[in-house]
Amino acid sequence: MKMVCVDDEPQFYEQVREIVSQCREEGGNVELLFYDRPEMLQYDLSEQKFYDLYLLDIEFTGSMSGLALAELIREKDQAAQILFVTSHAEYALAGYDYHPLHYILKSQMEEKLKQVLDEIVREQSDQAAQFRIFRKHSRIEKIAYREICYIYKDGKNSIYVCGDGRTYAERKPLAQIRQEIRAPQMLAIGKSYIVNLNRIERLEGQEIFFDRTVEPVYISSRQVKFVNESLYQFLRGE
Repeated sequence: MKMVCVDDEPQFYEQVREIVSQCREEGGNVELLFYDRPEMLQYDLSEQKFYDLYLLDIEFTGSMSGLALAELIREKDQAAQILFVTSHAEYALAGYDYHPLHYILKSQMEEKLKQVLDEIVREQSDQAAQFRIFRKHSRIEKIAYREICYIYKDGKNSIYVCGDGRTYAERKPLAQIRQEIRAPQMLAIGKSYIVNLNRIERLEGQEIFFDRTVEPVYISSRQVKFVNESLYQFLRGE
């Protein structure tokens, strides 16, 4: 999860950094970036650079307000999760105009922020086991792993072949996708394929056929035994 914190109090950043460190120690994958001026995030948005979670103060000295920044985020990034953290409870009603995930007072931040981050990380972990999630500009798309028959390398892209004939291209090397995927049914075969064990209908010679109308996957003779054993163990629940 990519998270950006916008606040002009350095000591607040240290508190947030400590809470994020606790999440990482508990297995949460959180990448934190800190800006002390809202204009820095405004520039990112203009460059089509988006984050999963925006942690915003509301009052900035001599700058645009956090509410104005939230309005800009909503215009640019419809999938944004916004979290207001402020010392000013009187802004709560105005803040909710921008549909924030939560509104936390700084006096309660240590307890509340940890709870919110734990919830987000847990939800993302659950989704990561069921879906491949893509972020394209300001949109989030996801494909259920059960729909994917296989993934193959095509230059700098990885191509997802789904059972209904749809294909998706992701500009990531297959090696990186192998590291990111947590779904046990997705098996990496060499450097060229990731196949869905749940979708394999049969192995015939060096070809893998699927239970959907898609092109079969051709593998080398030395990979046949590996796929056979992996499929057998998976079906046995091992």
